[in-house]
Amino acid sequence: MVAVGVSACGSSSGSGGATAVKFQLNFVPYGGDAPIYLAVERGYYRDEGLDVTILPGKTGVETISAVANGQVDFGTAPDSQVISAAGQGATVVSVGNRFAAPAVGVIVDSRLQVNGLADLAGKRILSSSPVYAELLKSSMRAAGVDPGSVELVTVNGPALLSTYAGGEGEGLVTSVPFALPVVSPQRESDVVSLVDYGVTIPEFSFIANPAFVDSKAETGRKFLSATYRGMDAAMRDPQAAIDALMAAVPGIDEQAAMGQMLAYGQAQCSSGTNGKTVAYQDLDAWKSGYTQMMEIGAAEAGVDISRLVTNEFQDATSTSCPTSWSK
Repeated sequence: MVAVGVSACGSSSGSGGATAVKFQLNFVPYGGDAPIYLAVERGYYRDEGLDVTILPGKTGVETISAVANGQVDFGTAPDSQVISAAGQGATVVSVGNRFAAPAVGVIVDSRLQVNGLADLAGKRILSSSPVYAELLKSSMRAAGVDPGSVELVTVNGPALLSTYAGGEGEGLVTSVPFALPVVSPQRESDVVSLVDYGVTIPEFSFIANPAFVDSKAETGRKFLSATYRGMDAAMRDPQAAIDALMAAVPGIDEQAAMGQMLAYGQAQCSSGTNGKTVAYQDLDAWKSGYTQMMEIGAAEAGVDISRLVTNEFQDATSTSCPTSWSK
């Protein structure tokens, strides 16, 4: 069963005696979520004895809160927000990698011929994320560029991409795999990756409540196994994944969704996860990212990354990094 936009609480057992599981996305469904919908369509969760309900999110913060409060069993959210929320007392644990490579960057109008952060001086850069805005400032300082030379303009999250695509500002700082496929058809753009300036925070992971993991570890393993099976199938047949997404969520732009899925697929692995399964999480990258977030005031001291992140379920899949995503 797939429920989109349904928030009713589930029971301990689903249809046909299957175990009911509620999984909340970090946002409304988009291209990066297509492998999850493919896993549902092909019955991978059913094969594991799970009756999965997919709930759309509004923000990663909201999804983290829902997981921490036990309203849903699993969620997915940006790792930067998971770290920040943990410092504020949210009780969650990252149980598996989704996109290990850092993906934050500045998307800029191609006509400006921007080749690096120094070329951003005098430009208006849009942002909907305080963390991303601070990471940009930190990267500029590291590059010897005055952050004050850039005008950062805060835009409400849902309007960020349409505002930039419509011609406002000269660029935006955001998650590049999510945004670039959406804005490029309307406004040809280039990318300045903040990874080139030392940003190391992994992009996304799957999260759960520690109490759920402790009491229902086997359910967690089954959920992740089916989810990674869907990701592997999407890598092998991208169009099937997009078709599954569009069947479940009508109205999605097919071209943008395909671009998002392939771009995030290329961020599935990192140098720190190569040779490991795609579920494996690079603790050193998490620790480095946490340090960077404390330096910019986006995370509190005292977060124990070894407790926030677990590799208990890295054997939920046999697919190893690096992976190869292409249309």
